[in-house]
Amino acid sequence: MQDCLASFLAEAAAEGKLVIEDSGLAARQLLSLIKSDLHLRCLFDSGTRPSSAECERQVAAAVETFLKAYGARPG
Repeated sequence: MQDCLASFLAEAAAEGKLVIEDSGLAARQLLSLIKSDLHLRCLFDSGTRPSSAECERQVAAAVETFLKAYGARPG
């Protein structure tokens, strides 16, 4: 999955949609942002499984943060 995401990000960078020098690193960063603490909560079954709304909110925030770092800058 990470390699597939890295390829997708590299293509987006080649098209000028993103500014990424290392697509592998960017893919790992995006996946980490998305997982956040939700992954550990599920892994260790803390009794507080995240709701669908919480997961969606986490993904949206991760993508927003990622685009602030890697989004193409207006010329």
